[in-house]
Amino acid sequence: METTTTSLMWTTLFLLHHPDVKEKVRNEISRIVGYDRDVTLEDRPSMPYTNAVLHESLRKSSLVYFSLPHFTTSKVTVENNLVIPANSMIFPNLHHVMHDEDYWKDPQSFNPDRFIANDGKFKPSERVIPFSIG
Repeated sequence: METTTTSLMWTTLFLLHHPDVKEKVRNEISRIVGYDRDVTLEDRPSMPYTNAVLHESLRKSSLVYFSLPHFTTSKVTVENNLVIPANSMIFPNLHHVMHDEDYWKDPQSFNPDRFIANDGKFKPSERVIPFSIG
């Protein structure tokens, strides 16, 4: 519950500081859902901007900077021929993945449009890993 609550708090704070984004989300939800029913998961594909805002909020807030420790089961060679020996403990830096300046344009800015494709559809990124991966 804590991560869900904190994620929603950060999203609310980002929307408070970006009223133009809040207005776009409100307009999209009003257009797709209206006022006579609740939003459902079935609405998700029809709301690309709302999805982009949630995705960007999770990326920008980086609730969990480091993942739980992982262990290598064999020797691993990564970028620049760095060798990680077998049975090494690794703490993945999730914050870096989601704020890497070599990948993200202006990573410190809150910009949901980075997840909207040219055709207007939501374009998720495999680098948004707020709670780690596998």
